[in-house]
Amino acid sequence: MIWETEKFRIRIDKLENASYRYASWSIEKQMNEKPDLIINEGELTFDGSGGNHHFIFKNGKYIYQCSVIMMGESNSPPGLLEVFRGENILLKANVIKVLE
Repeated sequence: MIWETEKFRIRIDKLENASYRYASWSIEKQMNEKPDLIINEGELTFDGSGGNHHFIFKNGKYIYQCSVIMMGESNSPPGLLEVFRGENILLKANVIKVLE
């Protein structure tokens, strides 16, 4: 899965051990460059039976949550990136483009 937000390009890959990897680049960089951030051992959780699901990636005190929105309001984005430090949300960014 490859997403773009206003500031980031994000790729989530399924690994052989059934976990997921998060890689992100600033939007100005190309994906053939080294990612700015890589987090391994992510988990996938399904949110009911409507198709919505989310990935959780833990990086020290930070949690990156990528929510895939299959069923939402008519103006819902296709996805949402949220970054938390503990209970505090540091970033909330709508996906503006799905590349893959």
